[in-house]
Amino acid sequence: MAVSAPQLIEQTAKAVAGGDCAPILFLSAESYLVETAVQAVTTAWLGTEPDQFQLISLNCREFSPDDYLANVLTFGMFAQRRLAILSDIDLLNAAGLDLVADSFGHLPPETLVVCTAATKKNIKSKLLQALQAAGKIIELPALRGLDLVSWLRKMAKAEKLTLDPQVEAELIATFSGDLNQLQSELAKLAAYKGIAGSAVSIADLKAVMGRSSLHSIFNLTDAIGEQNLSRARSELLNLLNAGENPAYIVAMLQWHLANLWQCKAAPSTDPQALAKQLGIHPYVAKKCLKQAANFELATLEKSYLLAVECEFRLKAGKAPRADVELDRLIVETIANL
Repeated sequence: MAVSAPQLIEQTAKAVAGGDCAPILFLSAESYLVETAVQAVTTAWLGTEPDQFQLISLNCREFSPDDYLANVLTFGMFAQRRLAILSDIDLLNAAGLDLVADSFGHLPPETLVVCTAATKKNIKSKLLQALQAAGKIIELPALRGLDLVSWLRKMAKAEKLTLDPQVEAELIATFSGDLNQLQSELAKLAAYKGIAGSAVSIADLKAVMGRSSLHSIFNLTDAIGEQNLSRARSELLNLLNAGENPAYIVAMLQWHLANLWQCKAAPSTDPQALAKQLGIHPYVAKKCLKQAANFELATLEKSYLLAVECEFRLKAGKAPRADVELDRLIVETIANL
């Protein structure tokens, strides 16, 4: 079974609290997860209130070998434990990467080095090999499916909010690629509601976010799922007139058609089981199950492949008019042409 990012962070912090000071590289394109991991390790190693001599923070965008030598590779005179955080290490030049890699064999006692990066892509193999030999490389997977739902509910509880299932689904679909923004939206909702324990409805969400393109996207996918051609074409026009990116629209249509196809093909009709299997919110799974009944399996397969083709044509610049391509996809899906 795959280990989620929160579990990896908890395991790493527990090891650090037990005295493990091997260098660490946290990898994730989701900045919230990296920030959470660094904070957990900081607290585990230095406590909740480290002093200025214990915490060394170096941004690799402005990295100086002299800074590293002076701050990290010297023995701490005023602190027993020290933590050096090297942010965005994938932006470090070759000489800097070599210096950090070579340092792992002779770090001062009680000095923990934590590096962060969005990806391994620009990190020299020498540093990765040094980390594998002397420390650990921890890739934090993006939160998906029920892990993301669980995280959202935990954050909502911290803000003293109760979220309607449809609100959960819309927040996740809108901000799942940016957990910091998702947390910010919860804070806005809490300020808007003003009463601890308040239930958040779709009306509240629209009041805080305005006319979200996501809500319009859901209107479009619902119209397709209900085989309502006139409504689907109207919702598409609303999105395009509002300036929504055609690439985003086709990506969401592809996502919805894939969900419908998989729900239609699945032997189970339990929304909770399907949500776990497909990595979607239970509310979305329940809606997709209902809508999938309106289609034949072969139609959904064909429509999904049409959406893939449409995405390719849009991205490759082979579609003179994006609105025509998207309209064609909708018509062929609903009319089963």
